[in-house]
Amino acid sequence: MAEKKNNSIVLIGPGGELHRAIALAVSEKNIPVLLATIFKSQEFAVHSIANELWALRREHSVQVQDGSGVMEIEDLFSEALERYGSCSLTVFISPESKLVFSKDMNFQQIDPRLDIVEAVDVVLERIRDT
Repeated sequence: MAEKKNNSIVLIGPGGELHRAIALAVSEKNIPVLLATIFKSQEFAVHSIANELWALRREHSVQVQDGSGVMEIEDLFSEALERYGSCSLTVFISPESKLVFSKDMNFQQIDPRLDIVEAVDVVLERIRDT
C-alpha cells in the first residue's frame, strides 16, 4: 500500500473551467485531489481534467456517481480518507459555478460573483487555514 499523504481535497463539480483551475492549482501544491462528479453526464469532462493531472504526474483519483444526495458526498469524503489518510476540504462546484465549501460536512457558500482566479485563491486560502 502506498504511503498516506497528510492532506487531500475532494473536488466535486461539472468538469468545467473552474473545476479544472482549482484541480490544477491544488495539485501544484502537492495536495492529492479526488476529482468527482455526481452526474454521469459530466463524466467525460471530469476524466479530461484527470488526464491533465496524470500528464503532470499529480496525485489524483476520479469518482463518478449517479445522484446528488449527501450520502454520495459523504462516500467521496470517506474514499479520500481511505486513499490519502486525511481530507482537509470538500469543494462542491454547482453547475452555476457557485462554490460551496465543507469542513466535516458543514457546508458554506461563498460569493458566487468571484472570477476563476479569485475562486482559486479562496480555495487555496481555505486549504491553508485547515
